[in-house]
Amino acid sequence: MRYQSFATGKDFRFNDTAWLGADGIYSTHAYTTRAIDIINRHDPDVPLFLFLSFQAPHTPITAPLRYTENFKNVHFPTRRIYLGMVNALDEAVGNITNVLFKKGMNKNMLLVFTSDV
Repeated sequence: MRYQSFATGKDFRFNDTAWLGADGIYSTHAYTTRAIDIINRHDPDVPLFLFLSFQAPHTPITAPLRYTENFKNVHFPTRRIYLGMVNALDEAVGNITNVLFKKGMNKNMLLVFTSDV
């Protein structure tokens, strides 16, 4: 996968250990895959509390090119990448929500989407 980025580094954890298996995977995609796996394995008749705190759109400012290419008309590179990050995050929330609906877990669901800004 090709990325546009201004920063690099590794600080990806799975519970209390470094998650090296996510190396090379965009964090928004890794979080989404994990959340969907948890939802799919969960009995829909049993309550589920799932707290998901995406890294995007925080630093490092990076996004797969397939998201930033939608914003070629934006002349500032950092802004274009940021918009790509938000686009990827929007897709992730939609994918997770779709799985919740498919499993019928939306009938008694509280979904809170918030920001730290």
